[in-house]
Amino acid sequence: MASPLIFNSDYEAENPIESSLRNAFQFLQPQLRPPFPLTIPTQSEYFNLNRAILYGLLCEPDMAKVHIKHLHGIVTDGYSFFTTKLIEIVNELYPKLLDSVKGQLIWVTSEMVYVSAEGIEGLLVSLLRQIVGGDLSEDNLWLCSELISLFSTKWDVLLEEAPLVLTSALYSFLRLLADHYRASGSSKMEALKRMEIDFCVRGLREHFHLCLRIGRDLVRLLQDLVHIPEFRAIWRDLLLNPVEFKTPGFVDILQLYRTRTSSRYFLLRITPEMETQLRFLLTHVKWGSQYRYQDWFSRKFLCMSGRETLVIDIVRFICCGHHPPNEVIQSKVIQRWAVIGWLLTSCTKNYVEANAKLALFYDWLFFHESVDNIMNIEPAILLMINSIPKYIDVTHTLLEFLFLLVDNYDVQRKENVVQGVSSALDILARKGVVQSLEVLTRCNMLSTYLKERLEKLVSKASSPIAVTSDVHENALENLFRNLRETIRSSIVMGVQTLDKIMLLFVNQRVGTDFPFSPEALCCKIAKEFELRGYKLFDQRYDEDDIQSPTALIIRYFIFSQHKKMHDMLLFWSRNGFSVGPCLLSYTSRLAHEVTESTAMSPLLKFHVEKYSSFTNNAIDSSNCNVDKELVTKLVNDAFAAYRCYLIHTKKNLLEGSDISLAKLLFSDLMSHVERNRSKKFLKILLCSIFSYLPDLSIGEEDIMRVLVCHLDHDDLLDMQFQIGLRKLSIFGENTEATFNLIKSSFDWSCLEQYKLWSLIRSELAVSEEVQIEKLVLETFCTDQNVNSIAISGLLSLCSCRGPTPGLVGAIMLLPNDKSLYFATAVLATWAFSNQSLLFSSLSEFLEKLKNRGSLDSDLGGNGILINDSAFCWLLSFLDARGIEGTNVLSNFCVNIPEIKSMLPSCDES
Repeated sequence: MASPLIFNSDYEAENPIESSLRNAFQFLQPQLRPPFPLTIPTQSEYFNLNRAILYGLLCEPDMAKVHIKHLHGIVTDGYSFFTTKLIEIVNELYPKLLDSVKGQLIWVTSEMVYVSAEGIEGLLVSLLRQIVGGDLSEDNLWLCSELISLFSTKWDVLLEEAPLVLTSALYSFLRLLADHYRASGSSKMEALKRMEIDFCVRGLREHFHLCLRIGRDLVRLLQDLVHIPEFRAIWRDLLLNPVEFKTPGFVDILQLYRTRTSSRYFLLRITPEMETQLRFLLTHVKWGSQYRYQDWFSRKFLCMSGRETLVIDIVRFICCGHHPPNEVIQSKVIQRWAVIGWLLTSCTKNYVEANAKLALFYDWLFFHESVDNIMNIEPAILLMINSIPKYIDVTHTLLEFLFLLVDNYDVQRKENVVQGVSSALDILARKGVVQSLEVLTRCNMLSTYLKERLEKLVSKASSPIAVTSDVHENALENLFRNLRETIRSSIVMGVQTLDKIMLLFVNQRVGTDFPFSPEALCCKIAKEFELRGYKLFDQRYDEDDIQSPTALIIRYFIFSQHKKMHDMLLFWSRNGFSVGPCLLSYTSRLAHEVTESTAMSPLLKFHVEKYSSFTNNAIDSSNCNVDKELVTKLVNDAFAAYRCYLIHTKKNLLEGSDISLAKLLFSDLMSHVERNRSKKFLKILLCSIFSYLPDLSIGEEDIMRVLVCHLDHDDLLDMQFQIGLRKLSIFGENTEATFNLIKSSFDWSCLEQYKLWSLIRSELAVSEEVQIEKLVLETFCTDQNVNSIAISGLLSLCSCRGPTPGLVGAIMLLPNDKSLYFATAVLATWAFSNQSLLFSSLSEFLEKLKNRGSLDSDLGGNGILINDSAFCWLLSFLDARGIEGTNVLSNFCVNIPEIKSMLPSCDES
């Protein structure tokens, strides 16, 4: 019997995915029609019901609305299992699905986007991967049209819930448009081209800040579309007028060039089946056996009309998306360079071959050791070297193409391209990928011109600045005078020059005279960058590149702690630059990345590398397991530098003022609040200062007010989790400071007070440093009227703590006029949750009651007056259990008549 889900030949075995869905549907079919059962399924029943509903949605279009309502009614995991199954179907079965099922699949995906299902990003990416590049068949163009319609109609939802998936769609459709635009076809093809152009232009014009995340390959894709009028205008703005994109911090295309593209984008243009076959070829197939596998792969994926352009995407994937481990590299398995060589020789169209070579060399053009991966550039050099002597024409054409790129890829930024290629050659030789570049530079089979060009590139490889007594002064002065020209060329070149200036400046020898002062240097740096559209310390660098001028200056200040650096920062601060807020932001982001990330995140990695360079200590930051002690030291040093900045600010800029360091910290914090920065970032700042600057933040009313005013409940809940795990403290050990904070909060808004008490309970419930008994007594004994929120907070706090003798004593001694029913409620809660400890503590309290001196000193009383309601509740509680309260109290060795004489009549209360 034919399957209603997939095409299946008679000789094919039953597909396990299709079988599991069909069996679940057949077993549960009676339950898939209204009225639906109201019973709550077990986990296994829930999973089976999801399978049955999914099968019904795909195979019963007429019942689709009933099935989707059923799914909405029973879902308990945010649709996680359901979307997982959809992804499995797309990845494993899509080519076999019936046409009607494919249509239903797109409809179900749209519904999952509408409800913001968990895992929807993975589902959309899986569908994008099923669009085959260069394939102009009707089925493939239909899928492309359906997906771009889905992304366009659900734009706002995706922008809010899953913005990164829009960058995946942009990458895919930019790449597909290059193939589609070359084809002339039916009205459907023209309509598809129009939709692709509109979608891509919308993304680039309206949300360029998201597009930046794609990295340098965005430029590669746009260059292939420059013949399209809409993209010609975008390309012109990208080169000449970047402010048109209205993206803070983006001032030069070099920022894109310097950003490596994540491998997840390269997977988008390789179908799951292609990926599986390529990884098998590069992991298991031995030298000599690769030819039949290559022939099979070519017949399967590349021989159809138009599909030759897939070679470009495959080359890019092999370079950047498949990095074999050392055991494979050292084995007899065919290497990546050999497969790429085969792909290049299989090209029949010149433009495909040129684009494939560009894909091979693209990471060379702007290679930077701190950003890029050496594995991305390895195949090209190995292909050139291993083609000698048998395939010398391959080496020759690749070198010619590389030099063509150096000379013509971006003429305005040729110096950056030369630096990138030189850096690539340098690290390939330095890391031992090749034993020596002399294999190329001394090869008699290569032309003299090519060898000379290569030697020039090798000689320009980057090397550390040598700070010697002979050249120090002249080098610094020359760099200082040439700063304008380098910044005018590009911001990136300006940052490189600034890096050299700062390194020389902080290593200035004592007693050396320079033709300019630190103040002149500050003015020069700020003015030249501002003329290029970048303002130092404008608090936007944390959303910008980690290699920005502001971040660079901050790193030198942290690493050197040099007096001249202090003077420079104070000069900028005195002249209105937001130095303190930016310094606090940088250190907090650094601490957050250390705390939250298991791997080396970009800022932390770059910080470690620059520290290594500054101290001349070799540290391999590519290793995720960098010494934790070093990382901890770097973060502590960063906050120590910020503290020093505050001290110097108070001493030099606010001399004679009584302003405290805590107030200066609060001022920097408020600077972020006033600029409407994200609440997530504000939470990062607050968590960092509580952790690393506790003496300036814990118990500070102003900072606590910022916390409860500006963080929402989700952020506060996250902080409560951290507090409960003892990873964070915001109240510390000072009982008096905590009480003063509570007392001050009486004038806050109700919402602010509720937020404060949620934090107090989270911390004091697991902390023994703050004496809750003193908080209770002082709060109820204050001259102010205690509001209901504070009483509710104390009630919740006392209830979640155990009835210790001190806390029980405080409850028993509460004044009668301000604590009506409070003491009774607390005692009743303890009697239910911890009766044994309650009466043990009560016994100890009554023992102390015999000795008024002891009681007074322990609880701060000036005379004993036991709370009426507490005492009466105690007697009632005992009497209700058939125990005569007087007898029990007598067993506590207390003179009951004497106690009763000190108490008002229970009847009066």
